[in-house]
This record gives sequence, C-alpha cells and structure tokens, in this order.
Amino acid sequence: MPTTNIGNLKGPALPFVRVKGGYSTPKAGLDLAWSAILFVIFTRLGTRIQRPTFGCGIKMHVFDLVPAASTVFAEVIRNALVANIPYINVVDVQVTTNNTTVGFLVTFSMKDDSQVVTNGVLIGKDGSFQFVKRVPEIR
Repeated sequence: MPTTNIGNLKGPALPFVRVKGGYSTPKAGLDLAWSAILFVIFTRLGTRIQRPTFGCGIKMHVFDLVPAASTVFAEVIRNALVANIPYINVVDVQVTTNNTTVGFLVTFSMKDDSQVVTNGVLIGKDGSFQFVKRVPEIR
C-alpha cells in the first residue's frame, strides 16, 4: 500500500475560487493546513453530523470576548486544532480583541517539517475579514 508524505499533502483550495479553467486551485503543505485551521476555528460544534466534536465553537462568542478571556479562548482554539488536525504541530495561539475587531494568530508547522509559520485572521464587527500571513521561520 502506498504511503503519503504529509509535507506533500495536496487538496482543493477552499473556499472555491474561480480561476482560469475551473473553480478550484490546488493547495499543498502549509497552505492546506491553514485552510484546515480556518475550518476548525469557524465550524460550530455539533454541525457535522458524522463528527459532532469537530470545530471549536468560538464563532458564536467571537464578539463576547473581553481581553481577560483571550487566553481562555486561545486555549479552546489550541485544543480544537490539536484534536482535529493531527498532521500539524500547534506552536502558539493568540487571541486579541478590541471594540471593533477580534484577531486570531496561529503559529504552526507540519509534523514532518521544521518550517514554522504564523498566519492570522482579523474579523470586524461589520463582518469583514482580513487575512494575515507572516514570513515563515526555520527552526
């Protein structure tokens, strides 16, 4: 039976985007892992019938966050990522908040790779999203 090297993991780009010749583009490695991280963060617990523990349930409370609770929510996200995405190492999760935005920063690497990246998303109360990608670190 053939084996798969997780560092060469490939899959569709989600959400689907229209590109020349179709509606999806391939993603691999860290980009695919980042897509999986976003799915876990923004999936409500219990919405996947076959996997009721998938997700972290933070979306319902995203603007209930107060600065004092940021470390608690960061731990909730970290635990959900560890439980649902076995092919990554979660190095750090940070949650920041103010009156108009909530930010999530996730530092992670693939299990079989030493390259560490930090990606994030800022969510505005108006529903806007801003994605943040930082330069990868080599450890």
